Amino acid sequence: MRLTDTTMKRLSLYLFLVLFTLPTLSQADDIRDFQIEGMSIGDSLLDHFDKNYIEKNKIYYEQAKGNKEYARLIIENSLVYEDVMITFKDNKKFKIAAIEGFIYFINDLKSCLSKREEVIKKLSAMFKNQIKKDFGKAKHFADNRSYTYDYTVGFGSKTELSTTNYNAITISCYDWSKQLPYDDQFRISIRSKEIGIWLDSLNY
Repeated sequence: MRLTDTTMKRLSLYLFLVLFTLPTLSQADDIRDFQIEGMSIGDSLLDHFDKNYIEKNKIYYEQAKGNKEYARLIIENSLVYEDVMITFKDNKKFKIAAIEGFIYFINDLKSCLSKREEVIKKLSAMFKNQIKKDFGKAKHFADNRSYTYDYTVGFGSKTELSTTNYNAITISCYDWSKQLPYDDQFRISIRSKEIGIWLDSLNY
């Protein structure tokens, strides 16, 4: 690993989850300085995967109802995560708009929240120029019956965190309703505000 300024700023979040030790780091100002599984917001997915593989395995948001502006690629059993979901613009450049890593804690919210706090401490040391906001326990928008809750902490500027959509890194635990076919999970996400705006336009 070359210890250049760029390398230090683009240190993969993989280190948080595997090693839980960090070298001395410079302060970070932009989520695009960070990576999940070696990928950053704004990268072309073609820099990481073969085009034929992407075309064969991409899936669209069910809520999009025919709108295919963005698609997703799900990678199972990566080096660090049980699942990685990459959202990208479905055009010639395949620009990455969001990256999310998942670790499952089925019926074990306590352990998930403990893992979340470990990662938050590491990020707080790196995001010294950013604001940390705890959104608390919130009803999940995908469950109209409100039996599902998420526990999310976000990092960003004060202005951005006061809005619905912002360039952000978030760390969450999802406690899904037993009536839905999803597993309880720890999730670390890097996403651009553009994808948030697009999802809102779909009434996602």
